[in-house]
Amino acid sequence: MEYNASAFLERLKDLMNDKDLNQSSLARSTGIPRRSIVNWFHGTLNPSLEYLVALATVFNCSVDYLIGRAGYES
Repeated sequence: MEYNASAFLERLKDLMNDKDLNQSSLARSTGIPRRSIVNWFHGTLNPSLEYLVALATVFNCSVDYLIGRAGYES
């Protein structure tokens, strides 16, 4: 699976803004450790497939959308 870190981060920020979520509230709503989310924003860690699926579920989008491989489809 091709992964585009900059597209992921841009899309994640947009989706978080749309739902008015900050990093802490995203961590609570997904069960993803806040430290992992912080590391994504710092570019020191890429999300695991498990975390991508959790994000896609919360944002009602595809994993392909999150990683920059497809447009948004709900």
